[in-house]
Amino acid sequence: MPVVSYKKYALLSPGCISCLAKSTLSYLILPKDLGDSEVGTPGGKLCLSLPNARLAVFESNFGQQGFCVFKDSSYVDTGGLFYFANKNTKKSKN
Repeated sequence: MPVVSYKKYALLSPGCISCLAKSTLSYLILPKDLGDSEVGTPGGKLCLSLPNARLAVFESNFGQQGFCVFKDSSYVDTGGLFYFANKNTKKSKN
């Protein structure tokens, strides 16, 4: 799966300039409770909580990697999604 680095903390789909994946990273905050899910990672649970997004898991040479895929077909890795949501949540509390 082709990716490009975004601000050192996320992997985005190539050519993602004004895509949903990138714009979501600028405003997403963590919900108080992500709820129960069969998905074990916080970023995966966060992706499943978003409307019009789905979780996709791919095998790579490094093991499994989760991506949040949006309705415009753009995607971001779940670790990066969680990182930026956490960062935005901390900013909103200041």
